[in-house]
Amino acid sequence: MELQPNESWATVWAGSAQGPYPAGNPSAQPDQDFIIPDPVVGARDQTFRLMLRPDMWGRCARLRFTNVFGDRVLRLESLYVGLQATAGALISGSNVPLRFGGNRAMDIPPGAMAWSDPVAMPAYSPLLQGRRLAVSFHVRGASG
Repeated sequence: MELQPNESWATVWAGSAQGPYPAGNPSAQPDQDFIIPDPVVGARDQTFRLMLRPDMWGRCARLRFTNVFGDRVLRLESLYVGLQATAGALISGSNVPLRFGGNRAMDIPPGAMAWSDPVAMPAYSPLLQGRRLAVSFHVRGASG
């Protein structure tokens, strides 16, 4: 998917990078002991689904993943983006795979980040305002 000459990329949602759990902003950290029992190991062979609410919609999107505070390679696979229906459920047919340089998995070295290849978004409609994107991914091995 190529951008047209009159198009450019714009940031429409961002989450602040956090240091390794349990560090970071202690007043804003939820208790994650049941998800990540050992902060040194981090996530281990776990799947996550993040709900994001973009401020704007376009015909395509790219997602950025970062390992800025990592102490080892972050291995991600089975990455998808779809439209949230309710709670953790998705609108049927909206979940599409993310690729990175054409690959379905990626390794992000410590201190680095990676952008997904562009993925087509649903045709703009006023019904998308306020809707959330569901970003799903699997951490392979230990995240650190």
